Order: sequence, then C-alpha cells, then structure tokens
Amino acid sequence: MKFISSVRLAVILIAALAGLAVSSTIYDLPEMYQSLPFRILVAAFFVNLLTCSVQLWPKVARTLRRKPESLVGQEKGFRAVGYDKDEFFARLKKQRYHWQTHDGEAGQYVLARQNIPAILAPHVLHVGLLVIIVGAFLSSFNVTGQLMLSPGESQPLPTAISERIGEGSIAVSDFETEYDDEGAIENWVTTFDLTLDGKEVAKDATTRVNHPYKDNGLSIYQMAYRNMYVVHIEGDDSVTGDYAIPESQRFPLGDRTVDIEPMTEGVALLYVFDENNKEIGSYAFKEGSKIAIDDNTTISYIQPMNATVLEFKYSKAMPIIFAGFILAALGSLLSLFGRYGEVVGFIDATGRVSMRVLNKSSYARKRQEKAFGIEATDETREEESC
Repeated sequence: MKFISSVRLAVILIAALAGLAVSSTIYDLPEMYQSLPFRILVAAFFVNLLTCSVQLWPKVARTLRRKPESLVGQEKGFRAVGYDKDEFFARLKKQRYHWQTHDGEAGQYVLARQNIPAILAPHVLHVGLLVIIVGAFLSSFNVTGQLMLSPGESQPLPTAISERIGEGSIAVSDFETEYDDEGAIENWVTTFDLTLDGKEVAKDATTRVNHPYKDNGLSIYQMAYRNMYVVHIEGDDSVTGDYAIPESQRFPLGDRTVDIEPMTEGVALLYVFDENNKEIGSYAFKEGSKIAIDDNTTISYIQPMNATVLEFKYSKAMPIIFAGFILAALGSLLSLFGRYGEVVGFIDATGRVSMRVLNKSSYARKRQEKAFGIEATDETREEESC
C-alpha cells in the first residue's frame, strides 16, 4: 500500500505517460491515446493519486475538528513568553489568527489557526487531478470522423459517429470566408443542418475555427477548406461528364496529366504534363474557357466551388475534464492564502503565557516564532507522505 501511494510510483507513471505523449507527437500516432497501454497507465495513476489522497483526508479532518480541549495536559511542552495575556491575543490578531479558547482547571487553553483555507488547497487540487484523470480515461474512448462537403451537399455522418449516436446526416447550406477590416482572412464559417434518427436537431447551425458546434457530446469542428473547380470534360465515353476537381491535385486526362492551381479570383492556372511528368503547357483557366488537352480530349471551366472539411468528435469526457480543471484552479487559488499554521497556547491562573507554533514549513514556523518573541527551534511537524 505504501508503494502504491508513493511519490516514486507517481513519478514513474508520469514519466511513462509523458513518453507515450512524446512518441505520439514525434511519430504522428494519435491512436496512442486510445491504446491499452495508455489506459492502463492512466488507471494506475488514478489509483496512485486516490490512495495518496485518501490517506491524507482523515488527517485534515482531524485537524479541522480539533478543539482547544484537546490541549489539556500538553501545556508542559509549551514555551514561556515574556508578555501577558492581552499582548498574546494582540499578537494573534496582528498575525491574522482565528482562535478558540477552553477554560480548564489549570488555566485557559488557546487553539489559534492561520490561513485555514490553505490546508484544503492540496486536497482540492488532488480531487481536481483525479477528475481530470477520469476524463482523460473516458476520452480514450472518443470516436472521430471527417467529411468534405460543398454548399448544397448532404452526406451521412461518418460511420464511427453513427455507431455511437445513431444514423444521421449533415447538409451544408453555406460556407464562407470571413475577412477583417484590413482584408486579411479572419475565419471560415460553415452553416449546416443536422439530422439524427430522422429528426432535425440543428437548423442553420454554424461551426468556425476555435468555435465548434457542440451538442450532447457531439462536436463538429471547422477543420479545413478546399477550393474546387467544376469542369466539363469531353473525350471518350468513359470520361465525358462534369466533375468537381480539387485544387493542387493532379489527375490523368486523355494522354496527359493536368493540375489546376489558384491564381486570382475567377481565374485559375491549368498545367498540362506529358507522360514523363514534364510540363508542356500552362493556361489561364477562366469560367467558360475550353482547352484542348490532346486530339480527343478537352476540358471546360464551368465555375469555382468551395468545399468545407469538417471533423466530427463524440465524447462525454469534456465536461468532466473542464470540471477537473475548475477544481484544480480552485485548489491553486486556495494556496494563495499562504501556508496553514497553528499556535497553541496556555495561560495559567497568574496570567503567565506559554505557547508553541506548529507549521509544516520550517521557514514559516521560524518566522512566526520570531513574531511571537520566542527562540527558533528545529522541531518540525510530521511531514505528509505524499
């Protein structure tokens, strides 16, 4: 049990997870995060952190429940100070301690606490990390898919997505490029309708870069876009017809190979290559223009057409991960209160004050001892194991 909750095991597991993440990045293996080794490491890290946290929570609960009555009989270990009761409480107030007192037979016992929220900080942070780990484990079961659609086109949802949420389709009604005041590209926006199991669940919904569409675990991201050119090809019966050709994509045509590249609005460049991939001609390709590729094949430019590339992701883990980050941020915020510390004191019937400063940090303890006018000691409280 001690090893399971140890910092050593935590370091080993974090290093292993970091190694998988680095390998996934270097070798472009996003599926690594859905692999069995990743899930085993995440589960082991959860057990390690949970065991460590559970061992510490009772100690925190006992500390917060402690009353000044528990100090009865311990006053012999306190150190005398050279000032009276009023000065003692004045110094407690100046150092922003909150105290409780108990009147016993021998005198008055004082239990004072400083920065009380700070004692919860590491434990709230631990809970936040546990929630994030649960989210990371669940996210390893995410499913994704991609579609490329043109305005006016409708397609079924990717198979992996349909297997999770049911049969559905997406119909893109518009795709546009947004520009800022200086004419630079600001964003790309896709407007679409979404249907699931025969019911329309979204009408004129939009997705744009950094602002995905989200609903009940389904996210639709604006991933990319493609310029396309609608052309009419005349040749033998096997090729004659209308086609939507993506830019910068070579394709065979007759005895040649051709490539269409963007140039200016309304005009593209048509490159023609021979069987040895040597360029044998380039043409300004305008709407309505017709160019002969060989003796039997021609290509005509009908109109440009944009296509949007959408990425679909289904995951129930994101709200869990966000909740974990909120808890972790709260734990970090609580730590700004400073270190939790205690002062325990005893005031006898003559008004003589003796006390002791308790703080996990030796630096903070010595600073408080100086503030209360007692000599620094090398005593320390018991350190937590994790």
